[in-house]
Amino acid sequence: MRLCNAFPGVICLLGFTTILPEVIGYNLVGCYLDNENQPSLTGLNSVDVNQSSQKCGDICTKKFVYAGVRDGSTCMCGNAKPPDSLLVQDNSLCNIPCPGNPQEKCGGKLYMSVWIVGSQTSNDTISDTSPSQSTNKGGLIGGIVGGVLGLLLITGGGIWWYRRKKRNQQVDNLNEEKYNQGSGENWVPRRRSDVTLRDDFDYTHALKVTNPDP
Repeated sequence: MRLCNAFPGVICLLGFTTILPEVIGYNLVGCYLDNENQPSLTGLNSVDVNQSSQKCGDICTKKFVYAGVRDGSTCMCGNAKPPDSLLVQDNSLCNIPCPGNPQEKCGGKLYMSVWIVGSQTSNDTISDTSPSQSTNKGGLIGGIVGGVLGLLLITGGGIWWYRRKKRNQQVDNLNEEKYNQGSGENWVPRRRSDVTLRDDFDYTHALKVTNPDP
């Protein structure tokens, strides 16, 4: 403490890096209070007896922004930075050596060492949308597309049926018109008998036959 007071810009910085050394490729955020009622990170949670801060960072960087180690063996991931109210100034609270690499520190009892291991713009970062919400949206879009296609098919079928019916009606009307025209030009009434009777002649008189010879 006396050295830190005498040389705050050097000794305290060395003490900080000794307690919370930087993990290769990852930036240290700090030491945070972590408990079940208010966890610092709320994503993936895994326990490894050979845990190291480097190993935890490599796991979380695939899909998360932050990685944290507590109790020497528990690795936690998350996309939201822990609240500043949980940040502690005494970094010696995160001084448990990592079982997988004693040169690294894996948090403390009820305290977590937190690193930035990803980016919010990364394609691998998990969004706040849950899988069920994504599935529901996909199903809704699929239903809308299917409904539109079905409506187009029904409309197309109706138009085709109407045109076919109209064409058949036009053909029927044309045939009927030709038939009527042909009947009017070629039809000539005929007499049913070749014998013609005179109206002014009395056919009731008997025919008289005389013998011309004496």
